[in-house]
Amino acid sequence: QRIQALQAMQRSLETLLACCPGDGRPDCPILDDLADAGRI
Repeated sequence: QRIQALQAMQRSLETLLACCPGDGRPDCPILDDLADAGRI
């Protein structure tokens, strides 16, 4: 069960990383997603 949770976390992080342009833009999809997760 723990391995499945870690694999799910890995997939989520890989998805977020793919959304990151890696430039100096003020909007960050990673931080936006983390902020949304905190509202649950």
